[in-house]
Amino acid sequence: MVDAPPPLRWTDWPARRQPVRSAASALVIGCTAAAVGLVDGWLALVAVGVLVWATSDVLIPATYTVDDRGLTVARALVSRRHGWSRFTGYRSTDEGFVLLGRGHHRALRQSRTVLLRCDEERGRVRAALDTVLTTGEHP
Repeated sequence: MVDAPPPLRWTDWPARRQPVRSAASALVIGCTAAAVGLVDGWLALVAVGVLVWATSDVLIPATYTVDDRGLTVARALVSRRHGWSRFTGYRSTDEGFVLLGRGHHRALRQSRTVLLRCDEERGRVRAALDTVLTTGEHP
């Protein structure tokens, strides 16, 4: 019996690489909270929550785990597990890799597609992906 390789785990925080974009997002959230807070404090809290959720890809660090069963993406209070059968392949980008979603309809494929950000672990991530997926584009 062959043992599965140990999981590959890393954390990526786009705010560290894109400080201007992150500062702009935080500024918009702060200004919105201040403006809405003049009208209603609870509404301001809801607005901040919605805006932080909408910009979470930029503001909140993500921890990625790749193992023989699939990919896990964890951010703050949310963790999502994606099995390898959900993907048809991957392609390389400037930020890392795009795992191409599987599905009969374009909208389904797009909703299942995942951006896998990995600056420092790029070589190790590619090697791990090569064992379970092929490179390519959506059919």
